[in-house]
Amino acid sequence: MNCDTCGTEMEEFECFGIVVRACKKCTDELQLYHDRIAAERTEEQRATRAKEISEKIEALGIGERYKGLTFDSYSEEHAGQKRAKSVCKQAVERFDDFRKSGTTIMMYGKSGTGKTMLATIMAQELIKAGYAVEYTTVLRCIRSIRQTFKTDKDEQQAIDRYSKHAKTLIIEEVGVKVATDYENAILFEILDDRYRNNLPTIITSNLNAEGLAEYFGERIWRRFNTQKGISLKFDWEWVDKEAKA
Repeated sequence: MNCDTCGTEMEEFECFGIVVRACKKCTDELQLYHDRIAAERTEEQRATRAKEISEKIEALGIGERYKGLTFDSYSEEHAGQKRAKSVCKQAVERFDDFRKSGTTIMMYGKSGTGKTMLATIMAQELIKAGYAVEYTTVLRCIRSIRQTFKTDKDEQQAIDRYSKHAKTLIIEEVGVKVATDYENAILFEILDDRYRNNLPTIITSNLNAEGLAEYFGERIWRRFNTQKGISLKFDWEWVDKEAKA
């Protein structure tokens, strides 16, 4: 018996104990067709995923300088740099544990040592891994909350965006001089709520340990040096002219 489609002689095959006749040529062509459709669908899914990641990274607002950087981009000229990179990389690779424990990573010390570079790399790598990340600076955070004074938006909802709703918060430039004690109190409320609710937070600051202890007060600063806190001191002189923090 010949195939009605191509005229090739049909062959007998056993399928689940039943003998059937089929055209090997047409069967192979059909399989190739399905394989091609599956490959196209997979490629389309990859492209869609890449676009989603790109859009989420763009929405972070990290700036063109740091966009697209990875841990391989970070220099390791000093022992401190190696430790900082290792800790941050492990936090990303074991983020489920990091997230469940609500750990805070505090990167502090001299300007120009790569704190922002590492923070933005972590943000991008976490997004690639499928985690939700909120990235901001203290001034940007405070500004967004202050804007509620001029609108009908609720101030507490604006605070809760950072204190409760952000699954992972990366907040930079902690310790910069802001206008009022009220605004400092808002930042402390955000960090305190996140600590109490076991929400992971990554912080950068150009202050030294003494400056942070004075800024936060001993109670909050002590938290950053407990089992729920990792403090990374950046005290080397220079890491990369293109990666000033």
